[in-house]
Amino acid sequence: MVTIRTRKNKDGSVMYTAQLRIKRDGVQVYQESASFSRRKAVEAWAKRRETELSEPGALEREQCGGGATLVEMIERYIEESDPTNPLGKTKKATRAPWPPATWATWFAGSISTSPVSACWCGT
Repeated sequence: MVTIRTRKNKDGSVMYTAQLRIKRDGVQVYQESASFSRRKAVEAWAKRRETELSEPGALEREQCGGGATLVEMIERYIEESDPTNPLGKTKKATRAPWPPATWATWFAGSISTSPVSACWCGT
């Protein structure tokens, strides 16, 4: 179910925020929100996301990081990093050997510390 809220910014412009929540057996299992400056855009987004998440298996993929692999998540982080605050020397240097091929294709939402440390440390 989607709830659309209207709010005013400091400059007087209006923003619309859609909150999408999915409950199963009375328990919330998924939540997502997005903000837009036009009501039509927020309504279109809400309709599209509801349709996407109603497909079989879509909700489970979203709960596991949207089906993104670790490599995709790292690349997205780098692409979306703030250009006014670039990555420092340490992040650039430590990301160079990343990720080992054995876990580069793991889905980001399914990674926990024990398999990563086992793979990274060679144990």
